[in-house]
Amino acid sequence: MTGHSQGEEEGLLTQADFAKTHDVTRAMVTNWKKQGQLVIRNGMVDVEASDAALQDAKLGRFNKSSWPDSDQRQQSEEALPSYADLPTVNQSERLKAAALADIRQMDAAERRGTLVNRALAHDFAAEIAIGIKQQLEGFPARHADIIAEKLKSDPRLTAATLTEHVRLELAEIADSIADRLAAGIAGAEPSTPDHFGGDGRGAAAT
Repeated sequence: MTGHSQGEEEGLLTQADFAKTHDVTRAMVTNWKKQGQLVIRNGMVDVEASDAALQDAKLGRFNKSSWPDSDQRQQSEEALPSYADLPTVNQSERLKAAALADIRQMDAAERRGTLVNRALAHDFAAEIAIGIKQQLEGFPARHADIIAEKLKSDPRLTAATLTEHVRLELAEIADSIADRLAAGIAGAEPSTPDHFGGDGRGAAAT
C-alpha cells in the first residue's frame, strides 16, 4: 500500500485533493492555509480538523450563502426553455425552407444587379469620395497661376484664397454628410467616417 493511500486512511489529504472536496481551487486552499484555517500534519491536510475549522469560519462547502436557495432554483428552472415553446419538426422544416428561399431570391437579385452588396458599395463610394477630395485639394496649386494671370493678381494670394475656399467647401460637405448619417438618410452607420472632411474640420483647417 502506498504512502498516499495510508495518508488517506489516516484522514490526511494533499492540498489539491482537499480543494476538490470543497470544490475550490488549489490557490484558495493555499490562502486558507496562510490564514491558519487548515490543520497540517506531515505536510498534508488533516481533513477532520480542517473541516471543523472551515465550518466555524463558514468557508468552503460550509459557506451556505453560496448555495442557491429555493427561489433561485425556481427562477433558474423557469428560465429554461419549455419543450412546448420549441418548434416542431414540421415548423423547423418550413422555417428552413423559407430562409433558403430568401437566400435564393437575394442571390438572383444580386445577379440581376437589383441588389448591391452594401460593403462593396460603401468601399466604391469611399474611393470616389477620396478621389474627388484629392482633386479639389489640388485645384489651387494647378490653377492659381492661370487664374492670377487672367485677373492680374498676385499668384500666391490667389492660391491662398482658392485653398481657403476649397477647404471651407470640403468642411461644409463633411458636415452635410455627417448630418445625413446621423439622421439615417445615407443608410450607413453613424460612426462611418466621411471622406471629405477626414477627421472633421480639423483636417480641413490644416
